[in-house]
Parts: sequence; C-alpha cells; structure tokens
Amino acid sequence: MADHPEEDFYFSKPTNDQDFMNKEFKKDYDVQYINRLEKMTKEMLLNEYMIIERKNENLEERIERSRQRDEEKMRNETEFLTANTTMEDDAVEKISKFQREMERLRMENQRLLAENIEMKEMLRNHSDDSSSLDSSSSSSSSSSESDSEEEDITEEKDTLDKNQSTSEDNGYESNHSNGGVIL
Repeated sequence: MADHPEEDFYFSKPTNDQDFMNKEFKKDYDVQYINRLEKMTKEMLLNEYMIIERKNENLEERIERSRQRDEEKMRNETEFLTANTTMEDDAVEKISKFQREMERLRMENQRLLAENIEMKEMLRNHSDDSSSLDSSSSSSSSSSESDSEEEDITEEKDTLDKNQSTSEDNGYESNHSNGGVIL
C-alpha cells in the first residue's frame, strides 16, 4: 500500500490530521471572534472587557493562592528536614559523647583493677614478711590465707585481661558505621 506516493497522501498519519484540524479550528475561531467583536457596540465591548478583566483578576488570585500554598509546603518540608537533620546531629553527638565516656570509664576501670592487684601483692608481700617473724603455727594459717589471696589476684588479673580484650559492644545498636551515617 505504502509503495506508491499517491497512497501516502490519502493514508496520512492521524497526528498530522489532528494538527491540521487544530490549526483550522483556531483559524476559524479567531475569524468568528473578530467578526463578533466588530458587530458589538462600544458599551458591549466595555462590558466584554470588564468581564475578561474580572476573569483575569480571579485567575491571578488563584495563581497567587496556589503559589503561596506551594511556598508554604516547601517551607514546612524544609523545616521538617532541618528539624530531622538537627535531631540526627544531636543523636550522633550524644552517641559519640557516650562512647567517649564509656572508653574513659573502661580505662579507669582497668587502672583501678591494676592498682588493686598491686595493692594486694604489696599486702601479701607485707604479710609474708610479718609471717616469717611469727611462729610456725601462725605460718601455716597465713599460708592458707596467702593461697586465697593469690587466687583473688589471679581472678582479678583474668578479669583485667577480659576487660582489655572485650569487643566494642556498646549495649545498643547503631545505624552508624565507621563514623558515617547510613540513611
């Protein structure tokens, strides 16, 4: 069918027909509108102008109200996002502060455990020195006491080692990874 150019003319695409029809309608409408305006008196023209002016003002007011609503929506969204970002920043800051405090307390705990161990060893050494001066009966009782003290010191050293080797379990889950926020 489309092999012949004459057939292409008769079987044109619908979009071209629609464009043609739209152009013809606009042209006819403009001609009729001008004819109608030419037949009007001055009073009728003034009335027509006033009606068009009112319609124009109404449309401008609607556009302005729509623009104000859009601006208000944007302002509200911006405020919401700003508040949300501020809350996230505050949460990140608090988490960081708590992590620093936990690390400080962990270090202080290790220091105090080490001091405890030192003091118990000093007490044991001091008691060993004083027990050598005592009689043999008191020496046997102090040796059992020193055995229990050695067990306590061993337990505290184990606790200190465990505290130093514990993982970074902060007791909560976080959506932060390596200091970056995951959104």
